[in-house]
Amino acid sequence: MFTISPLPDRIKSAPVNFARMGRLVRRVLDADEVLAEWSDSEPGSYEAAADELERLLEEGHTAVSVDGAKHHPVTTLPEDADLVLVTTAMGGG
Repeated sequence: MFTISPLPDRIKSAPVNFARMGRLVRRVLDADEVLAEWSDSEPGSYEAAADELERLLEEGHTAVSVDGAKHHPVTTLPEDADLVLVTTAMGGG
């Protein structure tokens, strides 16, 4: 049998700051392809991801921000989104 020693007080009270990471992902038939990621800890990463989404939307793709089981259509990249899915617009006739 073994015992686990308690954490020192300095570790218990230390603030934990995790950088928020968002992902722009293309949904395809056999996998999801990460197109861009952005984080406060990576300057310029949000702007690059937003530019990529804008380019894809201009090409006719559609995008949704994923919030749990809910999907919200977007036309610009929400900076606070964890996941934005991009799909090809479906044609019909």
